[in-house]
Amino acid sequence: MLAFVCTMGVYYREGTSTSTGAVLIIGFASEAIENKLAERNITLDDVIQCFNNRSGKFLIDDREEHKTDPPTLWFISTTDVNRTLKVVFMYFADNQEAHVKSAYDANSKVVALYEKLK
Repeated sequence: MLAFVCTMGVYYREGTSTSTGAVLIIGFASEAIENKLAERNITLDDVIQCFNNRSGKFLIDDREEHKTDPPTLWFISTTDVNRTLKVVFMYFADNQEAHVKSAYDANSKVVALYEKLK
């Protein structure tokens, strides 16, 4: 069951993880990111589906230009219609929020890297 939650003008979708039962608030880190993903035909629903369908772990992006506090995390998963996406986000444990920084169709190279590291 999903419900809309609005925080500081940014719309988040609150959902229950199918794997853990934990509630996680998922939203775009900014309106600019939301717009960029819309150009790629990626919606918040697509991202939520990827979180719910994920079978591997979250990996840390430790490249210097991507280091953040909290760390930038990423994973590969599919939507409910089998679209394979790479989702990049920051997780804020204190309020259980995932701020999506990017998402895009995963190519074979990034899928292979994820399969190797997960």
